[in-house]
Amino acid sequence: RTMILADSFIALDYMFGKMQWMLDGLQTYPAKMEHNLWRTKGLIFSSKVLLALAETVGARLREHGVRAQVLAVGIKSHDFKYVSHQTVLNQATDITEELYAHACRLFDEVWDGRPIRHLGLHTSRISDGADMRQMDMFDVMDYERLRKLNRAVDGIRKTHGIDAVKRAVFLGSPIDHLSGGVSREKRSVDYGSVRID
Repeated sequence: RTMILADSFIALDYMFGKMQWMLDGLQTYPAKMEHNLWRTKGLIFSSKVLLALAETVGARLREHGVRAQVLAVGIKSHDFKYVSHQTVLNQATDITEELYAHACRLFDEVWDGRPIRHLGLHTSRISDGADMRQMDMFDVMDYERLRKLNRAVDGIRKTHGIDAVKRAVFLGSPIDHLSGGVSREKRSVDYGSVRID
């Protein structure tokens, strides 16, 4: 054991040395980096937006004790042209990760490369949240584990606020981790005290 541990530290020291050598001469050009990001016409940010939308949709489905079997992605381009693409899932779901995976596939199939103005995620064919799932011998995903994890996260957010738990990809990001529907600013407005003249 001692020999393996020592060899591991020697290999780690070597890797850190190589990494430092590589980073010492690294030059960055922020203007060029920003230009390259915008050349993708929104593609870089779309996966985070889809994840945020899947988080919101999944949380709402779980809150109401239902699952959705039809998932659709809608895209409005910069010139206000709207396209959407939907799929019928093999199993109705309320699992964020499953919604996100299907949403990414739909997005890849429908996006034509035009700059994105609006991105939406929609569900239909809603059913009660009965714990039934047809087993697939080729699917290795542990859906029960994901369902328990999603419900635990929902519970923490309900008790300690929606920002108590968020995915690392949203740390320092301008994209809200629970995007979609009513904006955060409007969620906190007390409409009973708003006076309309």
